[in-house]
Amino acid sequence: MTVLYEDNHLIVVNKAPGEIVQGDKTGDKPLSEEVKEYLKVKYNKPG
Repeated sequence: MTVLYEDNHLIVVNKAPGEIVQGDKTGDKPLSEEVKEYLKVKYNKPG
C-alpha cells in the first residue's frame, strides 16, 4: 500500500495489483484494514 495523499479528512492510497479490497473466508487482510492499521500506528490512535 502506497499513501499518495492524506489530510485530516481524506486518505488516498494506491492499491497494488492483487491486493484485496473486501474480506473473504481466506482471512487475508483487506485494504481497508491495512489503512486503519496505518493510521493507528502513524497517529498513535487506539482504533
